[in-house]
Amino acid sequence: MKILVAVEDKMFGDALVDFISHHMWADDTQFKIVHVVEPVFIGNLASAYSAELLTNLIDEKEKLGKELVGYVSQAVKKACPNNTIEEVVIHGLPKEEILNTANEWPADLIIMGSHGRTGIDKFLMGSVSMAVLSHAPCSTCVVRLSKSSSH
Repeated sequence: MKILVAVEDKMFGDALVDFISHHMWADDTQFKIVHVVEPVFIGNLASAYSAELLTNLIDEKEKLGKELVGYVSQAVKKACPNNTIEEVVIHGLPKEEILNTANEWPADLIIMGSHGRTGIDKFLMGSVSMAVLSHAPCSTCVVRLSKSSSH
């Protein structure tokens, strides 16, 4: 079984690791831990920022993404020592890159988190988990943060 684990931040990483560690996985299960580095949108402010500053910002986001993926990967390895784990950091829009990775790999299951936004927040910010649920080529498990975790 191939499981794509899409991780956004450390708080979700911990929730996803907790979920994974409380389930039994066959020894031939492969995990692909993925973090998507979103593009930096600066709109009309482009002239106010130097190319070097923007490059540094993107580099820092990628570095943090690699650290996050490594952190989650180590925790999954500890919980699932007999399984194969791959670490991936991708640049792009999260919903598109998660779906692309799930299609190309191909994943049998996607595990990801959800902020649980509602109303205007969901409308304005969109929902990566809803987009993935709606268009995934495989089953998708959405792990919600506990109310105490999200504060």
